[in-house]
Amino acid sequence: MVSNYYVKVPRGGSRKVSRRAVLARDNHCCQYCGSRAHLTIDHVIPKSRGGATTWENIVTSCAPCNSRKGDRLPREANMHPRTSPRPPDPFSFIHLAVTEIRRSWRQYLEYAAV
Repeated sequence: MVSNYYVKVPRGGSRKVSRRAVLARDNHCCQYCGSRAHLTIDHVIPKSRGGATTWENIVTSCAPCNSRKGDRLPREANMHPRTSPRPPDPFSFIHLAVTEIRRSWRQYLEYAAV
């Protein structure tokens, strides 16, 4: 008997911010220096300065860059993210939910064929 299961893909609206999803969105790479070691999450506009925990204000940062930036704004620290933070596309959420993309699914998931 073949077992089927479905992954609920968030459609529209807001997607919940999570560390795992932020790391996946940023390709597990520090958005300030490009490092892949000792990764943390950084608020571009620090919470202490009124920054919110939203997709547009959170980036992946290595621990040294996060410490160096501290509670300063990017222009004050002269540290700007390499890419503009944004909500991830639905395909990222599929990838987070399913560790292995089945061969039979690939024809439906355009990014998996690449």
